[in-house]
Amino acid sequence: MRVVLGTIWLAAAVLVASAALAASPSDYSECEQGADQERRIAGCTRVIQDQSESADNRATAYSNRGVAYKSKGDYDRAVADYSDAIRLKPKNTDAYVNRGLAHVAKRQLDRAIADYSEAIRLNPKFVHAYFARGIAYVDKGEFDRAVADYSEAVRLDPKHAEALYGRAFAHDAKGAIDLAIADLNEAIRIDPKYAKAYLARGVGYQAKGEIDRAIADFNEAIKLDPKFVAAYWNRGAAYRAKGDNDRAISDYNKAIELDPKYIDAYNDRGIAYQAKGDKDRAIADYTKAIGLNPTLASPYYNRALVYQTKGENDRAIADGTKAIELNPRYASAYHVRGLAHHGKGDNDRAIADCTKAIELNPKLAGAYHVRGLAHRAKNDNDRAITDFTRAIELNPKDDETYRSRGDTYRTKNEFDKAIADYNKAIEIDPKDANYYYGRGRAYTAKGDNDRAIADYTKTIEFSPRFDEAYRFRGDTYRKKGEFDKAFADFNKAIEIDPKYALHYDGRGLAHYHNKDYDRAIADFSEAIRLDDQDPAVYFNHRGYTHYVKKDVDRAIADYDEAIRRDPTFTPAYKNRASAWAGKEDHDRAIADLTEVIRLDPKSAKGYSDRAGAWGAKGDYDRALPDYDEAIRLEPSASYYTQRCWGRARAGRDLPQALADCDQALRLNPNDASTIGTQALVYLRLNRLDDAITSYDAALKLNSKIAFWLYGRGLAKLRKDDAAGGNADLAAAKAIQSDIAGVFAKYGLKTP
Repeated sequence: MRVVLGTIWLAAAVLVASAALAASPSDYSECEQGADQERRIAGCTRVIQDQSESADNRATAYSNRGVAYKSKGDYDRAVADYSDAIRLKPKNTDAYVNRGLAHVAKRQLDRAIADYSEAIRLNPKFVHAYFARGIAYVDKGEFDRAVADYSEAVRLDPKHAEALYGRAFAHDAKGAIDLAIADLNEAIRIDPKYAKAYLARGVGYQAKGEIDRAIADFNEAIKLDPKFVAAYWNRGAAYRAKGDNDRAISDYNKAIELDPKYIDAYNDRGIAYQAKGDKDRAIADYTKAIGLNPTLASPYYNRALVYQTKGENDRAIADGTKAIELNPRYASAYHVRGLAHHGKGDNDRAIADCTKAIELNPKLAGAYHVRGLAHRAKNDNDRAITDFTRAIELNPKDDETYRSRGDTYRTKNEFDKAIADYNKAIEIDPKDANYYYGRGRAYTAKGDNDRAIADYTKTIEFSPRFDEAYRFRGDTYRKKGEFDKAFADFNKAIEIDPKYALHYDGRGLAHYHNKDYDRAIADFSEAIRLDDQDPAVYFNHRGYTHYVKKDVDRAIADYDEAIRRDPTFTPAYKNRASAWAGKEDHDRAIADLTEVIRLDPKSAKGYSDRAGAWGAKGDYDRALPDYDEAIRLEPSASYYTQRCWGRARAGRDLPQALADCDQALRLNPNDASTIGTQALVYLRLNRLDDAITSYDAALKLNSKIAFWLYGRGLAKLRKDDAAGGNADLAAAKAIQSDIAGVFAKYGLKTP
């Protein structure tokens, strides 16, 4: 039960008063009264010092003085007096019980139990002794023995509401909440004004998740005792469990008003403020709790959590460290410190802290989650997924962990698994914009643009200022060719965050694909201006926009700058190689592509493009091995076609060239480029009918390719179809005036 009951038990343990004395009224009356403990001590002392008094009377005086000393907190003198009372009257069961209570106050529980046991031996029907011994067993954590003693007290006195209350506490400590509630029901039936019983029953209902019944009981406790601090505190906890943080705060305020030093009320009010997003007030409350008791670890832990969410990771680490110093086995403190280390990018320390948290509490799901985030930040995605999966096993309702695992699967290009995790996160919390955004990114990667747009739209519905959602939706509209919608989204993203370079870059790409190259260049330039720390991608984009405008020198200048800013940025080398090839500077093109391969030895395109450059130089001995490597790395239709083209252009290994084109067409049937290349092989082999058939098929797919028209014209001329051949040659020259020279380079001329 979430309620501080130990002090309540002690208060409930009634000190056993002795019978009235039959001696001199002036001293005896002072010894008997309980209003003024100093007068009582003085009166009892005079009785004790009167050696003419009987042993029984002096024993009673010792007992009463012991009660007075205990009331003053002077437990050693209380124990001494009770001992003297027992010495004078060995069968004084009241003195044994009272001495036991003094031992409890001194935390000498075994001595207390021994005294209660002796009282029970002397009087097996002494209800108070069983009741008091039950309290001591609870304090020792021996709940079965406590239940047995409370049960005996109830058997002897079926209307002993406090014994029922005590047994309820012991049942609850054993996890038997229903038995606890049953005892509290009976205690309340016996005493309908027993405020503490309502409080305890409310705590039991809250533990069962029956929050409304819990609140009803807390209400009754407060009605019976409007100054019952613990009732306000527990009702605050119940309201917080319902997500009603405003009412929770109101109750914590009342608890603090009644007891300005109530640490738990400050701590829990801080939690409620934190849940409302009022981080500064939360920190103020945790700080107050720490000021009241600097040795409590939990307020440091809670304050660390808030500092971490504010991005103040150094403060979070300091508080987490203090919590650990105070409680070295505080698993959650290691967890939050690990989270702060992750926030600072110190993922090795984050992993170490979360590992320690897991060692202390193997069921702490959050520690697995944070360790997974740290592994992912170190690009160890498999370990990250293992940790996220364990966190989900421990807490299947943790939507954030599903999202984290989904993000990791997306990074690994396992998009279906990612989508499944986002679906689960959405099922748990259908109003979290981040989950739709993540799923939209996965659909985008799969090329499922319509579903991606639907998810970005849902993201924006729940978070209208989510600029990244506008940007990605705009980019998806661009891919669909819906440029007006794309521009509207990019403009909105820029309106929300006008200093975010990627928004301008995205809009620049839309302008580029819409063939509005000047606006594209303007947007790429703005992206470069805004992000001068990592602008390589923007220089690259502006470079190829200059290139399509045939401003090759500016394109090369931008590629140069992209490479200077990031010497490992392979797209800039690839594009600069294309620019050099356009200027017929094949050596520089080869140099750039060689650097691409050095940076990325698995770049099939790097090998394929370098093969093309070697071929343009006529160095087919170097070209063909590069095509071979490209196919080994990625046996796609495109690379088979390119190797077919390389052999066809060189006029060598023509049967193998034909086999390459055949394989490419098996992988990608009806590809016009492959069919046109196949036609050239047939022309080289002088299989003129096959050449004409293939050229016909290619031109049917795209009738404006000069190379295919000219090739078909040559094949027709070789078949003595002068009219048809010359018509094709004329049509080819009309499209590309230098086409005859291109064919001449390959040794193919008109008959």
